[in-house]
Amino acid sequence: MKTEIDYLIDQLDSSRVLTRFYISKLKEVDMTKSFEYDGIQFNSAYWVLAHIAWAANMLLLKGTGGKRLRFPWLKSFEIGSTYIHKPEMPPIKEIIDGMKLIHETAITHLKTLSIDALNEPNALAFEFMGNDTTRMIIQHAARHEASHAGHLGWLCKMHGIKTF
Repeated sequence: MKTEIDYLIDQLDSSRVLTRFYISKLKEVDMTKSFEYDGIQFNSAYWVLAHIAWAANMLLLKGTGGKRLRFPWLKSFEIGSTYIHKPEMPPIKEIIDGMKLIHETAITHLKTLSIDALNEPNALAFEFMGNDTTRMIIQHAARHEASHAGHLGWLCKMHGIKTF
């Protein structure tokens, strides 16, 4: 019988499937390319993927009482950061491999959480719509990745890539 954490993990995995779909579509383009529209600069696919990794590390590991993974590039992609791609940044494969490792580590950690742990306040003291539980931070992580997967879909269109 599935537990609540199993259903939450299913949602996280579903969001990751969508992200991986768009990664597969973008693999032949320069993922560091950013676009501008009406004077507004959009984040590159590279930034979006690295930001997804940062958020999963923060929300799913630190936010649920787990141990964050350390990658020297993660700090450049935290919320509110200003990013300009520099040659010393790791290749996109390293970003994608980091995303994968963070996701796998988070899923392993989440499987250890009890229903009581889900009801406790999250370790970041992060509140969303009046809710500060560990359950909410896991749900938020799934929504967060799915919203950025949508950005990757737009970036596919901007690169002239069909997604259907």
